[in-house]
Amino acid sequence: MITSQSTVKLIVAGREMPMTFSKREGGGVSAGGSKYRRGGGAPERAQGGPGTVENVTLAGEYMPELHATDFAFLEANLNAPCTCIEQTLGEDNSVVGPPETWTGKLEAVMRGEYDANSTDTREFEVEINTDGVKA
Repeated sequence: MITSQSTVKLIVAGREMPMTFSKREGGGVSAGGSKYRRGGGAPERAQGGPGTVENVTLAGEYMPELHATDFAFLEANLNAPCTCIEQTLGEDNSVVGPPETWTGKLEAVMRGEYDANSTDTREFEVEINTDGVKA
């Protein structure tokens, strides 16, 4: 049973990007907590801290004949508002649970590395500098 299938949408500056993403990394939520010891042999107590959301990186197969115009748009819109929506799919490709959503600004775009001596697929990456809240 395949449990790691999802569909991912990327919307940049109000435009839904047509590329297919095969990987999403990041997007985890954590708090930068602190601890305080009152003295007198008292144990440390957690004080908590503000939450943060890791940047999200999306990747997929780069196909110049399909993606050249879209990547020109992305490269021209660095720092534009963007939204990433990931929907988990079940074994039969049906929707499972609510989608995960991240918002932020478009931080980086890479069309993939070129190597004439490699048989590896050229893979693009798009990075989102996420807001501090995950929907």
